Amino acid sequence: MPELSAAPNPSFWSLVPDRDHADEWVLALLGARPQTQQEHLLLAAELSLQAREASDGGLVLLHADPVAELYAALTLVATEAEPIVQAGRALALAAALTPGAWEPSVVEFHLHGAPAWRVSTLVADNGPADDGEVHLLTSVTTAYIMTIAGRLVVAKLSPLSPAGAIIAQARAEQVLCTLELHD
Repeated sequence: MPELSAAPNPSFWSLVPDRDHADEWVLALLGARPQTQQEHLLLAAELSLQAREASDGGLVLLHADPVAELYAALTLVATEAEPIVQAGRALALAAALTPGAWEPSVVEFHLHGAPAWRVSTLVADNGPADDGEVHLLTSVTTAYIMTIAGRLVVAKLSPLSPAGAIIAQARAEQVLCTLELHD
């Protein structure tokens, strides 16, 4: 399987190691932070380690901004599948990864000269979107469908509050620009 690498901004992102090397990584994350920040970081680190285990060799980055209380995992997987070059297929794949009550929002962009898509799905507090009731938006899930070095690459941000998603999407897209694929 091809291997992804990235050059994320270390002020916000940390490469999640495999569990065998997690102790040193977690200690570095915690540093001399206040107790409440340490508790949030420990939970975010554990969830990121679980994402790494579930990614089957994918690249997982932990976004940790304790001051803003914004924590997220960005999971990236390079596949052997053919690249997607049509928005409809990208939307179908992303919708399968991030189901929601409403039609996802799709933004096309170009990455390394190839088409790519950010697909954001809104998640409400309860009930289907078409039930005539008012719903409170509780979270946003985001998937990225892109081509790197002729391979289909899929990235997914963990669900975030709407405000958190805006910040994390911008920071994730900075990471995506640095992606490289190695066979």
